[in-house]
Amino acid sequence: MNAAPKPADVLRERICTAASTLFIRRGFGATTMQDIADALGISRPKLYYYFKDKGGILETLVSNVPVEAHRRAQAVLASKDLDSVQQLRELIVQHADLILTRPLEFRLLDMSLEHLPKAMQTRAQKAKRGLLDAFTAVIREGAKEGRFRPVDPRVAAFAMIGMCNWTAAWFQGDGRLAAAEVCEILADLGLASIAKSALRAKPNGVQSSLRMLRQGVANLEAALQHG
Repeated sequence: MNAAPKPADVLRERICTAASTLFIRRGFGATTMQDIADALGISRPKLYYYFKDKGGILETLVSNVPVEAHRRAQAVLASKDLDSVQQLRELIVQHADLILTRPLEFRLLDMSLEHLPKAMQTRAQKAKRGLLDAFTAVIREGAKEGRFRPVDPRVAAFAMIGMCNWTAAWFQGDGRLAAAEVCEILADLGLASIAKSALRAKPNGVQSSLRMLRQGVANLEAALQHG
């Protein structure tokens, strides 16, 4: 049986949630510790008991997102039983899942990176490069094996990561599609965009790829409209 969370942990979570909403709505620079305290209905001294400043709250919110993204990508690369197609699908699913489950943290990281300590900025940038390198390596290997079209692997990697990242701006957890379904749609779209079959002369193969792309786009548009 799981123990109930401690009151201090509950309040820390409430502080982080309130602060993230204010940071996104007003911007980090325009939000004060008093604003956060007022949003929670607590005194400023009580807020300072948990966090020395708003920078500490921001660090707590965003510090693990890029590192976790890199960790997940490295775990996929270490899966030697997966071929390049399976690895790329898993890379997309894993990264999309991270963004879909931590959208506020991701958005805050994207808009407030310059407000973080230099060491944390460096760590975040290094993790981002590691994620990009992982996608690039898998796409390059798949093209070498003849599984993917001969596209520029780094451009394709940027496109697929960006496709996943964009979900932070539109996905609603109570929408028509669950997060896991969106992850699979994104994986289908990513793979179809560079699939070797897309260049074959056989009409059926081309039409099948086009149908897959159209269905994926239709599903995403529906999620955006009804989310």
